[in-house]
Amino acid sequence: MDVKRLSWLAIIALPVAIVNTLAWFGIFTFVNAYLTTQLGYSNEAWTATTLWLIGGMVVWPPLCTEFSARIGRRYTAMLGLASVVLFYLAIAYTANVWLIRVLLAMVALVQGTNSIGWLPMVAEYGGTHPGRAFAIVQIVGGAFAAVTLFWGGMLLAGAHYHQAFLAFGLVSAVCTAAFWLCSHRMESGTPPEVVSLRCVTKADLLSLVTGPFIMIILAGICIEPFNYHTVNQLYPNLTKDLFHLGNGQISTVVALGRLPGVISLFVIGHIVDRLNVVRCYGIGLATTGVVVLSMGMVPGSGLLIAAFFVYYLCHGSVWSTNLAAVNSTVTPRLRDSAFAIMSVTMTVAIFLVGIIHNRLLAAGLPLHIVFTCCGSVAVIGGIGLIAYSCSRHLAHHPSRQTAPVELADRQAEVS
Repeated sequence: MDVKRLSWLAIIALPVAIVNTLAWFGIFTFVNAYLTTQLGYSNEAWTATTLWLIGGMVVWPPLCTEFSARIGRRYTAMLGLASVVLFYLAIAYTANVWLIRVLLAMVALVQGTNSIGWLPMVAEYGGTHPGRAFAIVQIVGGAFAAVTLFWGGMLLAGAHYHQAFLAFGLVSAVCTAAFWLCSHRMESGTPPEVVSLRCVTKADLLSLVTGPFIMIILAGICIEPFNYHTVNQLYPNLTKDLFHLGNGQISTVVALGRLPGVISLFVIGHIVDRLNVVRCYGIGLATTGVVVLSMGMVPGSGLLIAAFFVYYLCHGSVWSTNLAAVNSTVTPRLRDSAFAIMSVTMTVAIFLVGIIHNRLLAAGLPLHIVFTCCGSVAVIGGIGLIAYSCSRHLAHHPSRQTAPVELADRQAEVS
């Protein structure tokens, strides 16, 4: 990818990054604080509420493949961004927990359109360097997640939740409009064929379930939530329960803590297309699991905050390799369906991890034990991926037999 294409990709990724931050980290930080602090619900009730978001994320991806096949990836991505606008404008006017749960199920649409609409657009635009394209998007996402969350935390510290949520809705609307104005640059010539899940043949499905794709899904994508969902959902609660940090302090830590992840993304993003991406994914997953495990053992608030920064430094390597690993194991024709399957299975895994959190807390286990258990599972999954990356099955699978990137680049330049 030349500098101009990279620059435009970063510009187009910016509004998507801001809306996705508000639709994921914003929910687990600001809506979390709204329910547990403003409305007075317990940690157990919060975990039960998030299951509505995760349940919606299971339902939407198959429908999103149909949307993408009928109206195109760009319009599909737009639907998801618009749902975040509606979510924040609606939640600003309600304190009813059941209505909030319904709204969470609705806004889960953006997670489906992100996987089925936006990510295939990025892979297509990246050409012979899809890993680098994914890394650019993740770098922009990590950097502006920090800015967005820091701004949101300051807004909540000085304003009522009503005004803050209205501001989030307005920002999401501006970002949705900006994406619409800029994203046409990612479309060139005849739009690529989008194969919905309904149209996947038995031969296609067999190639997915007998190749490296299924191993990456089971040992990687399905295990990741034991790291990030634990931290996203329960880190603010852990800091409040153990060390009594305020919402303003927590929001600042959550915002700035993502910056080390940008460093990892920047470094690995430059070389990801030349690495054994599955092995790097496994190493990142395992090391991140070690950090999550250690969060349940730290004796002081300073060390817990430091562990959060180290977590994102390690998790940046997962961000920069997980999508590239999935993309490397499927043909371009099956890319949309593969990302849809990835999204559904990851969401089911998040749902199960959320249930595990809820049941462990309901059984009376303290939060630090929950962190220790979940981090241990992630370490095992990462080790499994590392072992698989050394196997002959991965090395000799047809999906791995691709032309060298450098040769493909030269051919593209000549044409």
